[in-house]
Amino acid sequence: ETKQQETKLQETKQEEVKTKQEEVKTKQEEEVKTNQSEANQKKGKKKGKKENTSPVTTTQEVPVQQEEQSKQQEQQQEEQEQPKQQQEQKTSQNEDVEGVVEEVQPSVAAPQKNSQKTKQRNGPLAWDDVKFVSSTWKPVLIRGQISTTETNEVTFFLESELPEIFGKYEWLCEQEDDPSTPFNSKYTARDKMLEMRERICNLLNISETIPAAGSVFPKTGEKRLLHSLAYIDYKIGVNYIQTEELHSGQMFIDNCLQHFSNHMDVFPVEVLDCYNQLGILWCNREEYEKSEKFLKSAERFYKDLIDGENTKESFLESLTEQEKELHMSELNPCKDLERIEKLYTLTCFFLAQVYGRQQKSNLSADYCQRCLQRQVESTEPVNYIDFSYNCIGLYNYYVMIEHYTQAEYSLHAASYMLSKADPEIRTQQYTDREGGTRQAFAELDRAWGKFYGMILQRGQETKFSKNPKSYTSKPLSFVYPTLPTFNLVATSLPSTFEEALKLFKLAEHSFEKAKEYFKFDGWVTDHLDILTEISGLYTNLSMFETDIPRKCKMVKRKINLFESIVTELNPRVYVDTIRNLSFDLSSCHQELADLKIQDGVEEHAKKINELCFKAVRYLKMFFQTFQAPEPLKAEPSPNTPPEIPEAWIPTYISGQLALARIYGKFVYREQQQQQQQ
Repeated sequence: ETKQQETKLQETKQEEVKTKQEEVKTKQEEEVKTNQSEANQKKGKKKGKKENTSPVTTTQEVPVQQEEQSKQQEQQQEEQEQPKQQQEQKTSQNEDVEGVVEEVQPSVAAPQKNSQKTKQRNGPLAWDDVKFVSSTWKPVLIRGQISTTETNEVTFFLESELPEIFGKYEWLCEQEDDPSTPFNSKYTARDKMLEMRERICNLLNISETIPAAGSVFPKTGEKRLLHSLAYIDYKIGVNYIQTEELHSGQMFIDNCLQHFSNHMDVFPVEVLDCYNQLGILWCNREEYEKSEKFLKSAERFYKDLIDGENTKESFLESLTEQEKELHMSELNPCKDLERIEKLYTLTCFFLAQVYGRQQKSNLSADYCQRCLQRQVESTEPVNYIDFSYNCIGLYNYYVMIEHYTQAEYSLHAASYMLSKADPEIRTQQYTDREGGTRQAFAELDRAWGKFYGMILQRGQETKFSKNPKSYTSKPLSFVYPTLPTFNLVATSLPSTFEEALKLFKLAEHSFEKAKEYFKFDGWVTDHLDILTEISGLYTNLSMFETDIPRKCKMVKRKINLFESIVTELNPRVYVDTIRNLSFDLSSCHQELADLKIQDGVEEHAKKINELCFKAVRYLKMFFQTFQAPEPLKAEPSPNTPPEIPEAWIPTYISGQLALARIYGKFVYREQQQQQQQ
């Protein structure tokens, strides 16, 4: 249809050019005739018969000049119209490819250099010279030996055309498209793969060009064509999954896996990747048992592959001399152990996700740990940000099971790996709140602050609680061999004020660094979480302090953390936050009043009353949050009982009892003043 449209456009353009040329000629001829008639009339009057022959010569010269001018004009018009026709042809082609202009042009332009190189080659295909050819295509041609019945057409298609097509496909799939059309390049690449699949089906005399649910992969035909068909199905299936078309991707992956399972020696990498793709596909569908089944199949296949005889040396021994000359310089893709190891690392990562969704925390942590350990030991570059986030996730798990030494080791590993990033990145500004190295540093600092605060809390609970929990330092269950040894704090709990103060300073320093990123403007919830943790640090440290004035200063700092923030929050958006802050501020003022009473009532009578008034004010603020009117509704009457959510009932009752206790703490010097009060 596109060719027919192009031919029609060319024919119409040619007809328009011809009509324009004819119009120009007719106008020129009319002008020539008028000039001739005027010249004849003038010369006939002056010279008579002698001049009758001269117009003939002039009429012969003028048309010659006019003809030359007309030819020049026609050439200029043709030169101007040719680029227009080419542009219109390009636009019509681009419209047929769903308007993809920017993505299609590089996909055609860049691999042209590669195609020229392949056309200039003579003899066997030199894979290393093909810039854009995927290395995973090599085993298809190596292991599938040329049969005696293979035609020259099939040989040329497999060894010359397909490598170039795969080069363009791989290049297109790596392109980053515009966010408004994120998959245009992948769509273009997939269309070409579908075209190649149809061509191979025609060579194999297969009527089913697209696999359906429950379709059976063909078993008869040229070996290399069947390998190629299965490999193309694998590429198309991965493409569909990447473009979030899971159903179509599943059909192609299931189809190619039927062939791969019978030729695992040729496609070990593809088999492992197919299991991974199906595992994460079913995980996204929340079918965790099916997902676990495919991922465990991938794990078993990996172990059989590594523990068996499928090694690089055994494979190279099975090659012929000609094949060795082609591939002795590199690790053969058919047994590319590095790629297989990388895929198994992904298998461990996916299993950790699946077990986490199934609430199997121990198995999830185990596979997450395997994944991180394999990343550290791998020669591939490590993504420091992802590694640090995964270590923080492991830290949370080990804290939950009270394995504090292993939790601290996970944070040390994250700090060590993240320190390898560019130090200047830490001071850069990031607008993306979900990513960035600076946020990774901030999250790690917050985790360190919580860890030191937790050890401090366990120390004060063990020393001052009536029923303290026993604390035993567990040995490390694993270490990263390539990382240095770290000095662990969690081996013992603080028992003195000096030891507690060291932990307090470490935690406060970490929280202050985290606050530099998680600012109140933009990170309200995270900022308040950090302030709450700092408030807890002062609470735990004050338990080790015996000096009342210093205790009062610690409580005052807790008040300063929240007193200026509670009035800035929107009561309709942060209702629960205001309730927590107002209740905590009332408790802090009560605690400070109690300390002043212990230090001496007569000396601090005025201060005690001020603190009690503030405690009452914040408690009333807490109670008012349950009676706040909804928009466009009248204010509730004082007699209307508040609607208290079930989760807040214990806190509400505690607030009412605390209010009664506060009224009993006021100091009255005289009876008259008491009546006024």
